[in-house]
Amino acid sequence: MDMLPSPGTRVRLGTGAAPSVGAAGATGCQAPSMHLYLAPNGEVRACCNNQQPLGWVPHDRLGDIWRGHRRAALVAAIHRNDFSQGCWTCEDEARIEGRDASYAAVFDHEPPAGPDGWPTFVEFNLSNRCNLRCVQCNPELSSSIRALTDLPPVPAAYGDEFFEDLREFLPHLHRAQFAGGEPFLAPENYRVWDLVAELAPGLDVTVVTNATHLTDRAREVLERVPMSIVVSLDGASATTFESIRRGASFEQVVDHVDWFVDYTRRVGTRCSVNHCLMPQNVREYGDLLCLAEDRGLAVQVSVVRAPAECALGTLPTAEIEAVVEHLQSEDGRLRGRLVRNLAVWERELARLTSWAGAAESVRAEAFDRTRADVVALFPQPGAPVAVDAVRDELRASSNDGIVHELLLDRSLQITADVSGFGAVVGSGLEGRSTTELGVLMERRFGALRDRQRVRDDQDGIEVRDQYAGADWRAVLLPLRDVEGWTVQVQWLAVRTGRDGT
Repeated sequence: MDMLPSPGTRVRLGTGAAPSVGAAGATGCQAPSMHLYLAPNGEVRACCNNQQPLGWVPHDRLGDIWRGHRRAALVAAIHRNDFSQGCWTCEDEARIEGRDASYAAVFDHEPPAGPDGWPTFVEFNLSNRCNLRCVQCNPELSSSIRALTDLPPVPAAYGDEFFEDLREFLPHLHRAQFAGGEPFLAPENYRVWDLVAELAPGLDVTVVTNATHLTDRAREVLERVPMSIVVSLDGASATTFESIRRGASFEQVVDHVDWFVDYTRRVGTRCSVNHCLMPQNVREYGDLLCLAEDRGLAVQVSVVRAPAECALGTLPTAEIEAVVEHLQSEDGRLRGRLVRNLAVWERELARLTSWAGAAESVRAEAFDRTRADVVALFPQPGAPVAVDAVRDELRASSNDGIVHELLLDRSLQITADVSGFGAVVGSGLEGRSTTELGVLMERRFGALRDRQRVRDDQDGIEVRDQYAGADWRAVLLPLRDVEGWTVQVQWLAVRTGRDGT
């Protein structure tokens, strides 16, 4: 739906039907039929991996998003195993590792949407407020990281209207998960938890926390709303953990983990560990599983795909082979220690072994080069691009002689509205994401009916969009430094047919 990809997306055309991707029941993934993912900027998607938003809360009512044409189209596409509508990551995962190892498989065991048609599972990521600066995170999901950039704060997206709409959804849910940011720092989450206590007191609630913010207010809401706890734990030693989760104390976090273990046992919920397996901590993977095993905690491993320096899958084959060799040397010791987490040990060892056996070009296609960097679009150095010539050619093809221009920074946020395009789409653009721009385009010119990628190379990307009320041609150009590396992206666009509505 976007004229540009969201931060962290790969620029890639969908491949259409994917018969090699297995199916859960009748479809490749049931997430679009029963699940919503709410992002800090108000973006609503079918899941965290899908890259084409269903809507944007500041402009769209939650009920309209759920019942809207975008979700209906995605459900229909996935039903025929067509992963072209933003589901490319799972398509790639399934091709390389098998469907059971793809993110789509996560939803196989979730309750499907009932006959009333309401979602049964919502992931609430309502704020990026966070006190840590984890190396694998980015300015979209951590306010502490964002504060170190020249980006403005992410505006609060979830206001009174959203919480009023949510009252209609909560009684139908089976599960709700809260992440962020750090969930216990976000005022928006406390508003949802108050509604849960009122409208859905038996709801299965899970919070994914960095286990640093266990205040009196957090403990109070934990008593009113029994919650399962997933602790993010990315190292088995203080040195490794604190080098990854910058701003956290390993000793304090382990103490809080023990508190959460006691709490969940007392209230009858669950406590577990989420682990981001990366080059920075892979040699402590076995010790991390033992730390969790000693506390009776199951471990879920998250596959880090970006930034590149935190993604095992982007390593050269020889380095992955060395990692596999190290893990295999630990196999005997761990088989004597692990019971609850033996399967996850075996699964990740098998995953890494499959990566080592895959061609580097195949793995590169499945992993973003970086999550919040324009090199995801233009990863190779090159010569300066002739912006003036592109501008003149676009002007000649326009129906009004106007070339609209924006500048994007390294996280693909709009830093400058050069031509005043905000007046055209009816909103200020500086500081907004490219996803928000796509939503504003649809609100101004009607639903996006067709998109063609007519050029995609290291010196430019051209997209031609047909909206209900206007046709547009947009070009993205890399702006490079003296060494040839891309430091900004220039967006040029012209209207090429029909008046806007």
